[in-house]
Amino acid sequence: MTHNEMTRPEIQRDTGPPEGPVVPSAQLAGAESRAEAETIKATPPCQEPSIGGLADLLAERDDLVRRLQRVSADYVNYQKRILRDIEQVREFANEDLIKALLPVLDDIDRALGAAEATLPPRDPLLLGLQLVRDKAVAALRQFGLEAIDSLSKPFDPDRHCAVEVDTSGESPPNTVVRETRKGYVLKSRTIRPAMVVVSAAVNANKPTATD
Repeated sequence: MTHNEMTRPEIQRDTGPPEGPVVPSAQLAGAESRAEAETIKATPPCQEPSIGGLADLLAERDDLVRRLQRVSADYVNYQKRILRDIEQVREFANEDLIKALLPVLDDIDRALGAAEATLPPRDPLLLGLQLVRDKAVAALRQFGLEAIDSLSKPFDPDRHCAVEVDTSGESPPNTVVRETRKGYVLKSRTIRPAMVVVSAAVNANKPTATD
């Protein structure tokens, strides 16, 4: 016996009959048919939803639609509010800077008033102060700043701050008769109310000098 014959595994040939009983094909097919029929019989038939169940489904659908519409409307309102806030921030981004420049404008007005009271109309100093003020006002007006027109106007608590009451009776009641400090609005928003003197109503019971 050679070396290859010694190391070659022996191949066992199974020539005997299969173990256990052999089930005929016809019998096996019949068993499968009976099992399939029992499975179909055990499966419950598909039932249509009842009227009450359908109404519940429709109500649930309507509720979901309403909730979706409400969420959509809230989101649209949120977008509009954000856009308004952004636009407002853009419009009033320079408000603090303009407020800081108002006292400088007040000083120019006081200097101009003193010059007008003491200098001739064509004095170079007076003309220079007028030019400086006009340029300053024009520059601030580009950003939406406007002076409040107060004299002879009805008192407006949103735009005026009363510092004194005039009881002379020469002007209609509740009317601005004098302005002690200018007020300003920035794009229709009052950023500094005007300080004013307001006329008061004449007291009918007050005795006159002839009484």
